[in-house]
Amino acid sequence: MAIPSTVATPQAFILYSGQKRHFDAHKESLEVLGAAKYLGADAGVAALYDLALLSAMDHMLDGFFHSVAMATSHKEGTAAGFTELLVPWLTNMAQVMPTFPADVDSDAEPAVAQGLDVVLTGVRNLAQASRDAGVRADYFERSAAALERQLAEGLTTYTAPRAVQELRTTSD
Repeated sequence: MAIPSTVATPQAFILYSGQKRHFDAHKESLEVLGAAKYLGADAGVAALYDLALLSAMDHMLDGFFHSVAMATSHKEGTAAGFTELLVPWLTNMAQVMPTFPADVDSDAEPAVAQGLDVVLTGVRNLAQASRDAGVRADYFERSAAALERQLAEGLTTYTAPRAVQELRTTSD
């Protein structure tokens, strides 16, 4: 998991799953390229995590391009000026992500929750702002439809476990 400039740096890592004895035997060689991460005995887990990480990157880049399209729709907006604000904002927001796994991995009541109506209002505002800026709003429109359906089902809170479940095409 690296871009060419980060291969063999502390930012790079290699995912491995399968027989632990093979990982242990070759860990030192693997770590020449990046930190070696053993994910378990199921050989398919490393490939799944690889694609899931790439999925996150793809969504991040889509979000970047969408936000730049919005910001530069104004005559005074520049990609460079906007990105100076975006990178620290996203870096700060990324600090929230470690709070979600405990909720997703547990059957207990989620520790982090927000009013579903508040989230829906925000998503609707983002969709309208996108349209007003002449930028596609389809992602936000799909999100709003999903949130509206959840409200119609009687749900009132937005949580990480619910968001993950909502993205799955089959029930657990």
